[in-house]
Amino acid sequence: MSKKMKIIIFSSIGICIIIYFLSVILKDDYKEIEKAVRSINQPMTNIAHVEIMGNTRAIAFYEWSNATDEYFGITKLKKNLFGWHVDDGSTSATPENYKIGWSVSNLAGDDFDYSSLLYGKISDPGIEEVVIVTDSGNENSANIVEYGAGERFYWYLFAEEPAAFTTIGRSKEGEIIEQYP
Repeated sequence: MSKKMKIIIFSSIGICIIIYFLSVILKDDYKEIEKAVRSINQPMTNIAHVEIMGNTRAIAFYEWSNATDEYFGITKLKKNLFGWHVDDGSTSATPENYKIGWSVSNLAGDDFDYSSLLYGKISDPGIEEVVIVTDSGNENSANIVEYGAGERFYWYLFAEEPAAFTTIGRSKEGEIIEQYP
């Protein structure tokens, strides 16, 4: 094989590799994350929100259901040279007897800026504010996300440390609608 032919072959391979990696980098992160979440193959999956954290980590909040139960949870995702993929996650049944759900996910050691994620589904549309009170008395307002054309809500809060906490759901007027525990 001639020297010229070797240069052409290696140059072509190099160009193909560069084009491939550029296509991965330039892809729409949200679409790729949605595709990764749907790869879990849970029935009737509805993605509520995606929180991209830095260049290589994300958390997707989603719900899914089967014929008898509804579930709400998160999926931790990681991006590498080949795109986004599911790293870990958890779901729990939506509580039927409570107006607000609550869950904790440990993020420590997963390259996130926080060590814990507190979150839950809001079943009562009268709840307009969610406050997390730690055992040390610190109060933190959670983020509330509306999705599904305003039909459903959930809350989340990133925390620095896993701690015992009380979840309080309040009305617009500040009245406590639900508190756990």
